[in-house]
Amino acid sequence: MPSFEIVILGAVGGPYEQATQCFMLRPYGLEGTMESICIDGGAGINQIAWLLMQYKKQAINESVRENFFRESGEILLQDFIDTNIPHQYGFPNSLLSQLDLSLPVHVNAVLIYEGIKEFYITHPHLDHIGAMVLNSPLLFEPNPNSADPKQEKTLYSLPFTSKAIREHIFNDEIWPDLMLEGSEPLMIQDLKEEKAHKSKTFPNWKITAFPVHHGNRVTRPSAKIYSSAFVIQNEFNKDAIAIFGDVEQDELISKIWQHIVDNVPAGSLKAILIECSSPDNINPTNLYGHLSPKLLIHEIKCLSELYKSGLSGLDVIITHVKFSKFNLREDPRVTILNQIKKYAAMETALNGVNFSMTLEGISYIR
Repeated sequence: MPSFEIVILGAVGGPYEQATQCFMLRPYGLEGTMESICIDGGAGINQIAWLLMQYKKQAINESVRENFFRESGEILLQDFIDTNIPHQYGFPNSLLSQLDLSLPVHVNAVLIYEGIKEFYITHPHLDHIGAMVLNSPLLFEPNPNSADPKQEKTLYSLPFTSKAIREHIFNDEIWPDLMLEGSEPLMIQDLKEEKAHKSKTFPNWKITAFPVHHGNRVTRPSAKIYSSAFVIQNEFNKDAIAIFGDVEQDELISKIWQHIVDNVPAGSLKAILIECSSPDNINPTNLYGHLSPKLLIHEIKCLSELYKSGLSGLDVIITHVKFSKFNLREDPRVTILNQIKKYAAMETALNGVNFSMTLEGISYIR
């Protein structure tokens, strides 16, 4: 039985500014509440409203999506999503059933946004926090359509991220200081590395944060930039998913794989959402702290070897593709996914692993 609903609000890594990384998570089939948590905040209420508008217009086509890389303006979902991965377009029915769809789209979009009680931020780059920041004033407005009088949100992150958000975003210069120490409704709390944190929204979920490297600083090339990965586990049935921010290949990823193998039974790792920003034809020096298809496959193979029993049935969902201006005729997401599948087919250890690409508006049921 599935454990997680994963709604892709934002999938890409720039440089296009709309719908960058943000994943909404809920327990599978949760009814009676619109509460959710998000990993990263690169997309927000605009994307929520757009998805609801597509549903309200009955414009959803389960097999075709818009695409500005092709003259037809359309893509086939089968080019992006493995048919073995349970998915649907739009919000899960368990969430839609909580809404009065006769109300204006904006009203319902605000209600869904208000239901996001926790953000887990991988790192403070703008493509991972932009919408969360822009949406933050909504917390300070009373909502006559809401039954929840406390419109609170808490941002959770490792200290290097929370420090940057406090000092360089909510500082009365870049953005109003809406995070006065200890104040509501917008709060921020540090997580401890490799220490399980119990979600307040979904108490049977424990969330463990791991630091990862994400390239080097421009001003001090010898200094590393840090990002994070989160392992989210249901304590009742031990099912888990892993979600990465921006990440480069090095020894820190190995620590995450070892944690998963030590704590998640074989077959209970439902999905890994991990970035692969550029295709293999890019110069490795221009990866800037990201993964390429060859590097990604190497890492998934390492995890498979640790499990020994293999990873058959695991869904690996690719995130954070960057749209390059150097090849405007070919969708880089298709290029990257095809390269990944080609390399995976060469590795018997990866037999049965399903590879897909994140698309905005898709809900994965895992």
